[in-house]
Amino acid sequence: MNGGASQIDTFDMKPGRRTGGPFRPIQTNVNGIQICEYLPQLARMTDKLGIIRSMRTQSPDHPAASITCTPAIARPSECRTPKLGR
Repeated sequence: MNGGASQIDTFDMKPGRRTGGPFRPIQTNVNGIQICEYLPQLARMTDKLGIIRSMRTQSPDHPAASITCTPAIARPSECRTPKLGR
């Protein structure tokens, strides 16, 4: 998502670490999961989410990875898309 909020400012905050963002985490309705203090309504619905906190692609840059993860964009033939199931 171009222009979207960073993962360290939303769902993977890393509080107390040098690489952490400037915002505080709050507890969600799922034990052990915390998200940004500016997402309180989402914190009440976290049991309905599937949060992916790590992802890997063959490309080290964001634009190519965005193409891989965005179904509406035409993909180059060498780009393998993520799959679920068969």
